Amino acid sequence: MTKGCYGYLRRQKKIEIIRTILYFAVSLAIFIMGYLSTGTKANLLTIVAVLGSLPASKSMVSMIMYLKADGCSPDCHAMAQSVESGDTLLFYDLYLTSYRNNFQISIMAVKNNTVCGCTEDDKCDLAAGEKHISEILQQSGYGGVTVKLFDNREKFRERLTALCAAQEKTQEKDEAVAQVIKDISLGERAGRGKGMREVVITPAEAGQRLDKFLHKYLKDASDGFLYKMLRKKNITLNQKKAAGGEKLCAGDRVCLFLSEETCARFGGGEKALGKQRQLAEQGAAAYRKLHNITVLYENAHILLLDKPTGVLSQKASPGDLSLNEWLIGYLLARGSITEASLQTFRPSVCNRLDRNTSGIVICGKSLFGAQEMTRILKDRSLHKYYLLWVEGQMREGRRLEGYLHKDAKTNQVTVFPAWQPQTSPIVTVYKPVAVGERETLVEAELITGKTHQIRAHLASAGFPLIGDYKYGNRAQNEERKRRLGITCQLLHAYKVVFPALPGPLEELSGREFQAPLPAVFLADSLYRPGEMPQFSRNTFPK
Repeated sequence: MTKGCYGYLRRQKKIEIIRTILYFAVSLAIFIMGYLSTGTKANLLTIVAVLGSLPASKSMVSMIMYLKADGCSPDCHAMAQSVESGDTLLFYDLYLTSYRNNFQISIMAVKNNTVCGCTEDDKCDLAAGEKHISEILQQSGYGGVTVKLFDNREKFRERLTALCAAQEKTQEKDEAVAQVIKDISLGERAGRGKGMREVVITPAEAGQRLDKFLHKYLKDASDGFLYKMLRKKNITLNQKKAAGGEKLCAGDRVCLFLSEETCARFGGGEKALGKQRQLAEQGAAAYRKLHNITVLYENAHILLLDKPTGVLSQKASPGDLSLNEWLIGYLLARGSITEASLQTFRPSVCNRLDRNTSGIVICGKSLFGAQEMTRILKDRSLHKYYLLWVEGQMREGRRLEGYLHKDAKTNQVTVFPAWQPQTSPIVTVYKPVAVGERETLVEAELITGKTHQIRAHLASAGFPLIGDYKYGNRAQNEERKRRLGITCQLLHAYKVVFPALPGPLEELSGREFQAPLPAVFLADSLYRPGEMPQFSRNTFPK
């Protein structure tokens, strides 16, 4: 017998009484056995008996709740059965609770955006009950539902007869509304087997609050509905009542004692599944089509990728395939994530490089990893170094400061020496590595990380990047394009140095990672013979 059936509360009342008696009987038997065997109450079995009384006390609280609920009387049930219900949804024995009131509803009918119920409790506050049910439905995404409660059986019969005679127009919504009302009623959680869904938290999902996770898993559910389900223990964490603020760990079990209809309704249904499927298909396509992407380092929480030129870090338009999609395809292919897990966490890049800038991109493989990488990028404790070719001879290093303004329409930035309205402060540190007659190989460290910062900042200092058509020397770039085939800026994010990191990422503390230099950076053909002194890879900073 399931919740909503006639006689459900009487049956559950008997079960709770028997369960409570048995729990206390077992605890008492253990205590007596310990006393008889030792002749004193101060023994180990007494402790066991006291601990055993905890679930007994919990069961007693549940029993008291059921004792207060009388359920539908035989006369009221007979009255409802005498009406030709047709496709009207009828259910019985409901006991709803709010902060201030309890509402005992003997019969509830749902049809055509209308909910009407009959109570046999003389103390039931009808107006408060109607308001409570309306608010719950509103929070659950079912607005516009009329709710009417009656304490007069004949008036309820008249309303029920009229409701049953009407043609059904909103069957799917009515079924969902009925399920929400049953979910919040006293009793066993909706379908302790059939209607229970268990979600095991993966390492990628760990680190977030339970309520944040639930908002992703049941993305269309309101705050009110989720917290109501937590209070009613229709949603539990590791088989215990939860408040929502708990931090999730890998292996935690979130149980949702909700109907499949409710989970489908709030989880986005086919639309959500279609989105996950689309992400997986795009990931597979990117993993298949984007080449020369190298994994420099990987653990359970982050990856360091070496991005080649010509690949977007994030898609610029819906049809693009970027490093983000490649990352999902890579992790799916390795079995590190599943298509279903994309509903609650989507691995992504944490820092971006321009399409034609190569080098290290940091990616969050788990929520914890993404949060930590975002933190150290934001507080600038992660050190990022670039190698680049510039026009002209640079004889000494410098700490360059300025103010940057971005024109969103043209995707171009301007650097000013002093503050201007709508500008952001920028700091770039650079030094020459090898100096020739026309070009200089430069190492730069980004202290701030703004759009096109290195390219625009060095150009403003008189050292435009070779191959940079947006901020560089167009004539010289065209000459090198004809002679050497250079079509984009020679800028490579070659090194990162991590700060001290906590917990699972502690092994990265203080470590340095480098991405190999693209061949063009060391090609003799980049400069004319005799212009640039010869140097080896050992010249580059370690």
